Amino acid sequence: MFNVKFISHFENGQEDVHGISCPHYQIYKFDNRFEVTVYPNMTMVGGVSYIVGETGYQSCYIENSAGKTVECVRGDMIHVQSLDC
Repeated sequence: MFNVKFISHFENGQEDVHGISCPHYQIYKFDNRFEVTVYPNMTMVGGVSYIVGETGYQSCYIENSAGKTVECVRGDMIHVQSLDC
């Protein structure tokens, strides 16, 4: 299972964190944004997509079952297996 955390940062310093646990996810890159799709099973059917970038969440952190961050997406860049997130 993966824990996927979508984060919005506001001008007043507050954050909104939307967390989801899922067995499978996929990251899609577009010109000015990313979409992170979480799936309820391994068939890649019935997923829900979240936008990370200009019009959506500012960042997304994906943790493995051990709690280690394995990927993060921020705005127009992606880090894979990096602690630089």
